[in-house]
Amino acid sequence: MKIYISSSWKNAALVRALAAELRFHGHEVFDFTDPACRSEPPLPPESFPEEFDPEKHFYSFYIRRGEWRRTVNENRKAIGAADLIILILPCGADAHADWGLGVGMGKRSVVVGCPRKGERSPVHLWADAILDHIGDVAEWVTKLEANRPAANEAATRSVEALADQTMTRFPRAGPAGRGLLPATAGSK
Repeated sequence: MKIYISSSWKNAALVRALAAELRFHGHEVFDFTDPACRSEPPLPPESFPEEFDPEKHFYSFYIRRGEWRRTVNENRKAIGAADLIILILPCGADAHADWGLGVGMGKRSVVVGCPRKGERSPVHLWADAILDHIGDVAEWVTKLEANRPAANEAATRSVEALADQTMTRFPRAGPAGRGLLPATAGSK
Protein backbone atom coordinates (compact mmCIF):
# COMPACT_ATOMS: atom_id res chain seq x y z
CA MET A 1 0.00 0.00 0.00
CA LYS A 2 1.23 3.53 -0.79
CA ILE A 3 0.97 5.76 2.27
CA TYR A 4 1.38 9.53 2.68
CA ILE A 5 2.09 10.82 6.19
CA SER A 6 1.12 14.41 6.98
CA SER A 7 1.97 16.23 10.19
CA SER A 8 3.90 19.09 11.74
CA TRP A 9 7.67 19.39 11.51
CA LYS A 10 7.51 19.38 15.32
CA ASN A 11 6.44 15.72 15.02
CA ALA A 12 9.32 14.78 12.70
CA ALA A 13 10.60 12.03 15.02
CA LEU A 14 7.12 10.44 15.20
CA VAL A 15 6.72 10.69 11.42
CA ARG A 16 10.10 9.02 10.84
CA ALA A 17 9.37 6.24 13.36
CA LEU A 18 5.95 5.50 11.86
CA ALA A 19 7.35 5.56 8.32
CA ALA A 20 10.04 3.06 9.33
CA GLU A 21 7.48 0.75 10.96
CA LEU A 22 5.16 0.87 7.95
CA ARG A 23 8.07 0.20 5.57
CA PHE A 24 9.04 -2.76 7.74
CA HIS A 25 5.54 -4.14 7.04
CA GLY A 26 6.10 -3.74 3.28
CA HIS A 27 4.39 -0.42 2.59
CA GLU A 28 5.70 2.37 0.37
CA VAL A 29 5.70 5.53 2.50
CA PHE A 30 6.08 9.19 1.58
CA ASP A 31 7.59 10.85 4.65
CA PHE A 32 7.78 14.61 4.10
CA THR A 33 10.74 14.86 6.53
CA ASP A 34 12.86 12.31 4.66
CA PRO A 35 15.09 13.74 1.90
CA ALA A 36 15.12 10.29 0.26
CA CYS A 37 11.38 10.68 -0.47
CA ARG A 38 11.81 13.98 -2.28
CA SER A 39 13.38 15.29 -5.44
CA GLU A 40 13.75 18.65 -3.66
CA PRO A 41 15.23 19.18 -0.19
CA PRO A 42 12.67 19.19 2.66
CA LEU A 43 11.63 22.68 3.78
CA PRO A 44 11.16 22.88 7.53
CA PRO A 45 9.85 26.24 8.80
CA GLU A 46 13.28 27.10 10.13
CA SER A 47 14.48 27.33 6.52
CA PHE A 48 12.62 30.63 6.25
CA PRO A 49 13.07 32.49 9.52
CA GLU A 50 11.18 35.55 8.35
CA GLU A 51 7.55 34.85 9.22
CA PHE A 52 4.80 36.48 7.22
CA ASP A 53 4.04 39.95 8.54
CA PRO A 54 1.23 41.92 6.87
CA GLU A 55 2.99 45.11 7.97
CA LYS A 56 6.05 44.16 5.87
CA HIS A 57 4.81 41.80 3.15
CA PHE A 58 2.20 41.44 0.47
CA TYR A 59 1.03 37.85 0.95
CA SER A 60 0.55 37.38 -2.81
CA PHE A 61 4.31 37.90 -3.27
CA TYR A 62 5.48 36.35 -0.01
CA ILE A 63 3.83 32.96 -0.69
CA ARG A 64 5.11 32.57 -4.26
CA ARG A 65 8.60 31.39 -3.39
CA GLY A 66 9.78 28.86 -5.96
CA GLU A 67 10.92 26.41 -3.30
CA TRP A 68 7.49 26.40 -1.67
CA ARG A 69 5.74 25.88 -5.00
CA ARG A 70 8.01 22.91 -5.82
CA THR A 71 7.45 21.42 -2.37
CA VAL A 72 3.66 21.69 -2.41
CA ASN A 73 3.48 20.36 -5.96
CA GLU A 74 5.63 17.39 -4.97
CA ASN A 75 3.37 16.79 -1.97
CA ARG A 76 0.27 16.97 -4.17
CA LYS A 77 1.76 14.41 -6.56
CA ALA A 78 2.60 12.05 -3.67
CA ILE A 79 -0.92 12.46 -2.24
CA GLY A 80 -2.40 11.64 -5.64
CA ALA A 81 -0.33 8.44 -5.82
CA ALA A 82 -1.17 7.35 -2.26
CA ASP A 83 -3.80 4.82 -1.21
CA LEU A 84 -3.91 6.08 2.38
CA ILE A 85 -3.28 9.45 4.03
CA ILE A 86 -2.24 9.50 7.69
CA LEU A 87 -2.61 12.75 9.65
CA ILE A 88 -0.61 12.88 12.88
CA LEU A 89 -1.87 15.42 15.42
CA PRO A 90 -1.17 18.00 16.68
CA CYS A 91 -0.37 19.83 13.47
CA GLY A 92 -1.17 22.99 11.61
CA ALA A 93 -2.91 24.23 8.50
CA ASP A 94 -0.47 22.83 5.92
CA ALA A 95 -0.70 19.27 7.24
CA HIS A 96 -4.48 19.53 7.41
CA ALA A 97 -4.57 20.87 3.84
CA ASP A 98 -2.55 17.87 2.61
CA TRP A 99 -4.84 15.47 4.50
CA GLY A 100 -7.96 17.28 3.25
CA LEU A 101 -6.71 17.12 -0.34
CA GLY A 102 -6.33 13.36 0.05
CA VAL A 103 -9.82 13.02 1.52
CA GLY A 104 -11.18 15.13 -1.34
CA MET A 105 -9.45 12.82 -3.83
CA GLY A 106 -11.27 9.89 -2.26
CA LYS A 107 -8.25 8.46 -0.45
CA ARG A 108 -8.65 6.37 2.69
CA SER A 109 -7.44 8.28 5.73
CA VAL A 110 -6.72 7.97 9.40
CA VAL A 111 -6.22 10.67 12.03
CA VAL A 112 -3.82 9.80 14.85
CA GLY A 113 -3.27 11.51 18.17
CA CYS A 114 -5.10 14.52 19.51
CA PRO A 115 -5.10 18.26 18.88
CA ARG A 116 -3.69 20.83 21.26
CA LYS A 117 -5.77 21.72 24.31
CA GLY A 118 -8.73 23.87 23.33
CA GLU A 119 -8.59 22.88 19.66
CA ARG A 120 -10.85 20.52 17.77
CA SER A 121 -11.77 19.93 14.16
CA PRO A 122 -15.03 18.16 13.30
CA VAL A 123 -13.70 17.54 9.77
CA HIS A 124 -11.55 14.83 11.32
CA LEU A 125 -14.78 12.83 11.21
CA TRP A 126 -14.14 12.49 7.45
CA ALA A 127 -11.39 10.00 8.34
CA ASP A 128 -11.95 6.27 8.05
CA ALA A 129 -10.58 6.00 11.58
CA ILE A 130 -9.45 8.18 14.45
CA LEU A 131 -6.78 6.52 16.58
CA ASP A 132 -5.52 7.79 19.91
CA HIS A 133 -2.03 6.26 19.75
CA ILE A 134 0.62 6.15 17.04
CA GLY A 135 1.35 2.56 18.06
CA ASP A 136 -2.10 1.52 16.78
CA VAL A 137 -1.51 2.62 13.19
CA ALA A 138 0.36 -0.42 11.81
CA GLU A 139 -2.28 -2.82 13.14
CA TRP A 140 -5.10 -0.67 11.72
CA VAL A 141 -3.37 -0.53 8.31
CA THR A 142 -2.92 -4.32 8.36
CA LYS A 143 -6.65 -4.77 9.02
CA LEU A 144 -7.48 -2.23 6.32
CA GLU A 145 -5.33 -4.09 3.83
CA ALA A 146 -6.90 -7.44 4.76
CA ASN A 147 -10.33 -5.99 3.92
CA ARG A 148 -9.15 -4.02 0.91
CA PRO A 149 -10.30 -6.29 -1.96
CA ALA A 150 -13.85 -6.46 -0.59
CA ALA A 151 -13.89 -2.71 0.11
CA ASN A 152 -12.62 -1.93 -3.40
CA GLU A 153 -15.31 -4.12 -4.99
CA ALA A 154 -18.02 -2.47 -2.86
CA ALA A 155 -16.70 1.01 -3.73
CA THR A 156 -16.64 0.14 -7.44
CA ARG A 157 -20.24 -1.11 -7.29
CA SER A 158 -21.23 2.06 -5.41
CA VAL A 159 -19.55 4.34 -7.96
CA GLU A 160 -21.09 2.42 -10.87
CA ALA A 161 -24.56 2.69 -9.29
CA LEU A 162 -24.08 6.43 -8.72
CA ALA A 163 -22.95 6.87 -12.33
CA ASP A 164 -26.05 5.01 -13.53
CA GLN A 165 -28.30 7.22 -11.39
CA THR A 166 -26.55 10.37 -12.56
CA MET A 167 -26.85 9.43 -16.22
CA THR A 168 -30.55 8.67 -15.72
CA ARG A 169 -31.20 12.03 -14.06
CA PHE A 170 -28.78 14.13 -16.08
CA PRO A 171 -28.25 12.73 -19.58
CA ARG A 172 -25.22 14.08 -21.40
CA ALA A 173 -27.05 15.27 -24.48
CA GLY A 174 -30.51 16.43 -25.42
CA PRO A 175 -32.43 15.87 -28.63
CA ALA A 176 -30.34 15.21 -31.73
CA GLY A 177 -27.18 15.02 -29.59
CA ARG A 178 -27.23 18.69 -28.67
CA GLY A 179 -26.44 19.77 -25.13
CA LEU A 180 -29.29 20.38 -22.69
CA LEU A 181 -27.93 23.73 -21.55
CA PRO A 182 -28.19 26.78 -23.78
CA ALA A 183 -24.99 28.02 -25.37
CA THR A 184 -23.24 30.84 -23.57
CA ALA A 185 -21.28 33.69 -25.10
CA GLY A 186 -18.05 32.36 -26.50
CA SER A 187 -19.17 28.69 -26.59
CA LYS A 188 -19.81 26.75 -29.74
